[in-house]
Amino acid sequence: KMSPVSDTTNLAAMVADTDLYSHIKSMLYTTVPTYIISLIAFTLVGLYYSGQTLSAQELLTLSQHLEIEFAISPLTLLPLIVLLTLSLKRTAAEVSMLASVVTAVVLAVATQDRTFTEVLNSLYAGYVADTGLEQLDTLLSRGGITSMMSTMSLALIALSLGGILDRAGFVRVLLSGVLKRIKRSASLMATTIGTGVVANMSMGEGYLSIIFGGQIFKDSFEEDRLEKHMLSRCLEEGATLSTSLIPWTTSGAFITGVLGMSPLEFAPWAFFNYINPLLSIGLAYMGFGIFRQQGFETPRGTPLSSLKNE
Repeated sequence: KMSPVSDTTNLAAMVADTDLYSHIKSMLYTTVPTYIISLIAFTLVGLYYSGQTLSAQELLTLSQHLEIEFAISPLTLLPLIVLLTLSLKRTAAEVSMLASVVTAVVLAVATQDRTFTEVLNSLYAGYVADTGLEQLDTLLSRGGITSMMSTMSLALIALSLGGILDRAGFVRVLLSGVLKRIKRSASLMATTIGTGVVANMSMGEGYLSIIFGGQIFKDSFEEDRLEKHMLSRCLEEGATLSTSLIPWTTSGAFITGVLGMSPLEFAPWAFFNYINPLLSIGLAYMGFGIFRQQGFETPRGTPLSSLKNE
């Protein structure tokens, strides 16, 4: 959600026609408090389940098998360092990710005693571990382009369905009446966030929900003289954070395939995903974290209708 190389982060900024880093900075106002609240919640939950952790001997066994299978050194952090460095320099996400992948491939060949063909096969079909420890093999044997094909097919189907609904004007007609009744900036933000959730439930694809929400609410945010990054922030807080909690979305299906459990099973523990949008809406109604275009500073809680009549 906050990474400059994240797909949804870039998409939301693009749809709202705002600068990527202005979008990220805007999200800090609601994301940082949510991180703190979530950290406290996870700490309390962790203390409750602290007796179910792995023993020191089990951790040592895992560590020893990892050292046998791989050459672990500070050098293995280089791909991550490359990615972070380019991100901090505001390099395009595509370039940053490609540079990190190329660095990882070179390191795999140079330091992990793997051939170039083996590395390419792992990129395509995934890595298959043979450490002799079943628990570790299960953890490491995954990845590759082919492992994502079922998710990608679902994404294509969801995009097709969403495109039909969008072109038919089905959702636009439903929302037109709602937009006419919005009188406050906070209500506009809450509606945008809520629409992202509903769009995910109906279209099954977070990308499409972001695009759709941007198209629907862009003019309303402009009329309310809100900064463009306010729209991108609301799109993320609604569409991005809810997509992983809905079983039939692309993200939900991917999580089910990887973890072997429905998103509904872990949803009660996904504190961040529902605290963030609720906190954002609450702060908006209190007048905090709302940014207007320069020259249009308005008091907290100013009705939307009065702004339109100025």
